[in-house]
Amino acid sequence: MMVCSKSNNNKPIEEFVLVSPAPVDTAAKLSNIYMKLSEKEKERAKDLIAAGKQCEAMATELLALAAGADSAGRILTSMDRRNMEFLDVLIENEQKEVIAHTVVQRYLQELWQGSLNWNAFRTILLFISFLICPPVWVAFALPLGHKYNNVPIIKFMSYLTSHIYLMVFLLLVGIIPIYPVVRASLLPYWYEWCLLVMLSGLLLFELTNPSDKSGLGWIKLAVLLFGICGVAFHLMGFVLVQRTSWPTLLYLRNQLFALSFLLACVQILDFLSFHHLFGPWAIIIGNLMKDLARFLAVLAIFVFGFSMHFVALNQAFKNFKSIEEARAEDRKKKDAFHDGKFDAYD
Repeated sequence: MMVCSKSNNNKPIEEFVLVSPAPVDTAAKLSNIYMKLSEKEKERAKDLIAAGKQCEAMATELLALAAGADSAGRILTSMDRRNMEFLDVLIENEQKEVIAHTVVQRYLQELWQGSLNWNAFRTILLFISFLICPPVWVAFALPLGHKYNNVPIIKFMSYLTSHIYLMVFLLLVGIIPIYPVVRASLLPYWYEWCLLVMLSGLLLFELTNPSDKSGLGWIKLAVLLFGICGVAFHLMGFVLVQRTSWPTLLYLRNQLFALSFLLACVQILDFLSFHHLFGPWAIIIGNLMKDLARFLAVLAIFVFGFSMHFVALNQAFKNFKSIEEARAEDRKKKDAFHDGKFDAYD
């Protein structure tokens, strides 16, 4: 169909889309198919990309015409055969131009604000109040008789505030602790109790409302798992590990909390991809994570090679003062990989 369309001014593609039962859905999915094929068919990549762009432009125009003067909500919330909303179909098929269209953004703006007609300044001021005054955050997040907790933008700010507080407590516990980590008793400090409460709340929320693991959703679970492992290491000091080994145990605990903090920083990208203003970013950030994984793979190769070279530089070699000393050294029994062992403090 792409070959026929190339020589007939895209007429076959247009007719195929228009006679289908759901033209907008067909155009969006067909665009993604052509884009995926262009990555495999290098010889015809240019023509396939052009066909994909044509389908994406048709999907944008058809959606605008179908929405008309009304909101595009009916179309964007309609289900396909997989019971997936059309908005999710657009994101899955990486239709950035369609998502960025005015009718889609207008619908998302209405959905995002709900019944809350606040300007941007009041919204930002409320978010700052959430950060500097936790009681305000609790009052808006809990169902205390008002309807603010059901407004999407308030729920988003509540989740983001909770995530920032989690990062702060992970920072205080595992990276820059206020009080000495190694102490006479393993009873938690006040900020360690706060971290335990937040991790318990996240675990309860994950058990009652399992999150989506697709895309960046797995990071949320990884943050929770590393945090729970850190708590488990702390509890091991009460029953399994002797007092003399507490420094090593607490060091390992802090490393787990530091890994959890690192993943929590990456999870901020998941919040950005959720925000309505970053509609196309949900696609861009997903591609960015793939590129980041490739970069880390290449970086790991160079780091491994440099580490091995550093080990070679630190091998213990010394000249002998006499032949007798050399012969005495030869008679010594040495274990396997003896020369590969070195002390960093030598």
